[in-house]
Amino acid sequence: MYRVEKEILGEIKNGDSTAQGNSISQMGKIFCEAVDGILREMFDFQKVKGKLIYQLVNFDRNQEMLRELPYKEVCGDLTAVFMIVLGQGEHGRVTTKVTNRHMELWGTDIDALWQLAEENTPKLCPVKWMRLQDMLKEITEGIPDFGNLLGSCHDEVMGIPGKERRNPSDLMYVLTNTVNVRGAASILYPGVLKEMAEEMGGDFIIFPSSIHETILAKIDGFFDWEEAETIVREINRKEVAPEDILSDMVYYYSQEKDCIMLARETGGGVCSILW
Repeated sequence: MYRVEKEILGEIKNGDSTAQGNSISQMGKIFCEAVDGILREMFDFQKVKGKLIYQLVNFDRNQEMLRELPYKEVCGDLTAVFMIVLGQGEHGRVTTKVTNRHMELWGTDIDALWQLAEENTPKLCPVKWMRLQDMLKEITEGIPDFGNLLGSCHDEVMGIPGKERRNPSDLMYVLTNTVNVRGAASILYPGVLKEMAEEMGGDFIIFPSSIHETILAKIDGFFDWEEAETIVREINRKEVAPEDILSDMVYYYSQEKDCIMLARETGGGVCSILW
């Protein structure tokens, strides 16, 4: 029922016994402190409404789960579900999903939940963005051809001839939140994509990397959405854990319209505005 989100996963995986012990201890402390007041708070909507947030999941992949949860379809195959932040601290956060039974108990509806979560999520899960190359620099140190490989993937999708290819660090960004958990939801934060368009100098493609983050790639004229979706599907099948897959579709942000649309529906000046 409860999910503990940890920045300390890296410490545990590193195999340091002291780090493991401290991490497990911190995780247990966060959980116990949160559980202490759960029963009282869960029955009182006034106490939980300031802790409601949303996260993005894939609609088609989560049909069974969605039968039990209130949700809001927001963009193509992306759907927002609601969570309650029960406790958080330096080392993590404890959350639980809002179910249909919760909503009935509270005497509220999806629109009211969405209004609260839309206000709370950017505050409780602040946005964070960075150049993709900067994020990967440390973990790819010692792999000299990685930057060229990344650039080639980007330029194949964008149809850029080899002689005109540039450093991908100028073109691709990662968008998430400050704890790097369920950060894909940040594409819905008011004003965030508009700010990113100003930073990137125009329209961009949104690659649904996982439920934890999205990758933004600047548009330079031609864009092959079929090639892009082929790459996304391949990465989802080979590299992303099934529970973390967000979408096989690619999205497009229009700076002029200030909206998200399906990339496949932008040809010929015709598009479906989704958000």
